[in-house]
Amino acid sequence: MVSLAGILTTLGLLLLIHTTYAVIKHHELLKLLQEEYNSLPLPLLAELLAGCGLSLLGGFMLSGTLRPALMTKLGGSSDAFRHDFVNFNTRAKAFFQGQGLPTAS
Repeated sequence: MVSLAGILTTLGLLLLIHTTYAVIKHHELLKLLQEEYNSLPLPLLAELLAGCGLSLLGGFMLSGTLRPALMTKLGGSSDAFRHDFVNFNTRAKAFFQGQGLPTAS
C-alpha cells in the first residue's frame, strides 16, 4: 500500500525535476533572445519552493517517530565526553618536541 508520505515525496521530487527542466528551457530562451539573466520568473520560484516543501514534508513523514539522543557514559565518568572539548591524539606533537613548546600528553 502506498502511503501519503511516499506520494508527497514522489510528487515533490517530480516537481523539482520539472522545475529543473523549466529553468534550463528558460535559460535557453534568454540566450536565443540575447537577454540578460537576472532572476527566475515567479512561477518557477513558486514551483521550486513547492517541490522542496513537499519533498521535505514527505521525507519527514517517512522517517517515523523521532527518539531523543541518549549519551552513553564511557567508563562510568560523567565528564568522559564533553561537547566543548575533544582531545585529538595526533602525530603533531612530534613536530614540537625539542622546540620548548608545551605538548599535550
